Amino acid sequence: MGGVTPDQLDAFADAIEEWAPLRKGHITTRQNIQIHHMPLRDAAKFIRKISDSGLSSREGCGKHRAQRHR
Repeated sequence: MGGVTPDQLDAFADAIEEWAPLRKGHITTRQNIQIHHMPLRDAAKFIRKISDSGLSSREGCGKHRAQRHR
């Protein structure tokens, strides 16, 4: 859908500040948010945090998907 609520953006910001080493996310032109350099050990915690606000990593790419299934 491409829509995001203020509460969902707050959840992303909180998770990014806690687990992303560079403390920043990138909103793409494809309506995604990318978080770079996150350690794999923290990816599952990050996904749980954003899922509490109704967001998911569905259709996400990268190593975090493999980590989530372990």
